[in-house]
Amino acid sequence: MALSLGSIQRNITTTIFGNRLGLDASNYLAGPLDVRKVVTDLTTASTATTVPNNGIVTFTGTSLGTSAAGGTFVLGLPVPGISVTVVNINPVTSAASPGCTAFTMIRPSTAFTILTTAGTTMTTINAIPGSAFTLTGLTTALYQFTSMTGTSAAVLLNGTT
Repeated sequence: MALSLGSIQRNITTTIFGNRLGLDASNYLAGPLDVRKVVTDLTTASTATTVPNNGIVTFTGTSLGTSAAGGTFVLGLPVPGISVTVVNINPVTSAASPGCTAFTMIRPSTAFTILTTAGTTMTTINAIPGSAFTLTGLTTALYQFTSMTGTSAAVLLNGTT
């Protein structure tokens, strides 16, 4: 059933900003067209660079890596209920060999694991150009791998650090 913005705004029971933003009877935030997320651009690979654990993170630039292995970043700790979408916006240089603009994200020590249908001890994510994925924090020690774009080979998870 479709809900118009006006219909949603008329059902606000607790206003925060007039009838444009508030909580409805079920305590859901109601009124805004959408929620704007922070977009972080990472252009230089370094294990000293922690990938944010919220919003949208884009990887761009050939400086991500100097070999086919690409750059390596440290994935930030999960926050329960918060998602982060990671996008490798580098162009694919060829279908057979994506080149040096793939990247890897590793976890800091044994701080957390990534839950997937492939297993519960995943610790590393590799993403080729053109791929994207979303991680959602379930606990402070567990991410859920919730979605992916691209082929099954576009985003690889494994159990090594």
